[in-house]
Amino acid sequence: MSLDLIPSIPPLVALAYKSEFFTSDLARTSPTPDIRLLRLYLGRELPMHIHELQPGLRSDLALDAERYQRLSDALQLEDIASLPNLHHVASGMGVILAQLHFSVGIDAMDVELVIAGDGNHGLQCHILDYNQCQRWLNPRPLDRLGSGKLTINGEDPSQGAIRLARRIGNCEHYYPKPSQDLYSDFRQAYGDTVSSLVEGKLRDVRGRSGEIDAAFEQDVEALLAAGDAFLAEYEKVGRETAERKDRTEGRRKEASSVL
Repeated sequence: MSLDLIPSIPPLVALAYKSEFFTSDLARTSPTPDIRLLRLYLGRELPMHIHELQPGLRSDLALDAERYQRLSDALQLEDIASLPNLHHVASGMGVILAQLHFSVGIDAMDVELVIAGDGNHGLQCHILDYNQCQRWLNPRPLDRLGSGKLTINGEDPSQGAIRLARRIGNCEHYYPKPSQDLYSDFRQAYGDTVSSLVEGKLRDVRGRSGEIDAAFEQDVEALLAAGDAFLAEYEKVGRETAERKDRTEGRRKEASSVL
């Protein structure tokens, strides 16, 4: 394992963020924070303007999709720096999550997806904070194909993937939600990465031995099915969340009309 220092965003980018999103009252009355990085919350809708700073997060502020695009436009207009294309970021999230799930075998809960410096004067995406991750597959699951021991407790991988999707869909706001335009980029990248990882291992084994037994094929199918199960359940959770939101909004409107 290696540890890398994540550079802070350049000062001019921090100033542009404050200019775009801090209210005039906040900018005037609060001590100016030293912004180190910008957390990506592509699965949330944040207010465009920041009225107050949360304790403990003064240096690690947030970008949803709308803020991201607005900041990107502002940086380009002033020729300060370039943010990665937002659709590429959404795709990258799908790649990273699939790799952590199926290559490493961890659930990726509460990993942080952020924009920070690139060590020079630019910006790039980083991933950090693995302290809450747990295993749902045995270590190096792709090397265990054919063993029949992909999961820790022996359950079908699809069942584990469904559990992951419900936890991530209900608890995490880093990744695009199914109702958002960016979700198609995330979904495509996640599915393609799972297929690429599994099929790459399949080609490697065929190249070395020329033979694939039934147990290996069964495990290959199980992991591919688990990737599909994750996406299907993630989308189901998204629909359930949207329905709850609609019901809550409907009750709020009914109560307002009575008053």
